[in-house]
Amino acid sequence: MIEYAEENNIDCRNSSVKGAICIGESLRTADLKPTLLAQRIREKWNIDLFSTYASTEMSAAFTECMAFNGGHHHPELIITEIVDEEDNPVADGEPGELVITTLGIEAMPLLRFKTGDMVRRHSETCSCGRNTYRLGPVEGRKQH
Repeated sequence: MIEYAEENNIDCRNSSVKGAICIGESLRTADLKPTLLAQRIREKWNIDLFSTYASTEMSAAFTECMAFNGGHHHPELIITEIVDEEDNPVADGEPGELVITTLGIEAMPLLRFKTGDMVRRHSETCSCGRNTYRLGPVEGRKQH
């Protein structure tokens, strides 16, 4: 969209759009800094960019707050684990595979479903005041 705007001399900063929730493309690095893509979008179009992680199987999403520090976990919707190759929990901030157990799904709940997504958990207190941990971006895929 930014390329189209540039080609047609449209200044995105004049848009009434104030923010965007993005999914499918990481806007944060492993240490939660803006990616080059996020930097480019913000440079050309001064909007708030919220990164979101979800999958169809989850029936929940990890969406960033105004602190832009990773997507918050919603423990009332989903139980998550981040595990190593031997299915042992990894330390906070270390990469591991996201494993989920869905809550509130009656027809086909998932128990310890291995997503194949490699992520990091960030448990330090968020400046927004929420006390749930946050997930960083998907850093890769594990093949099962």
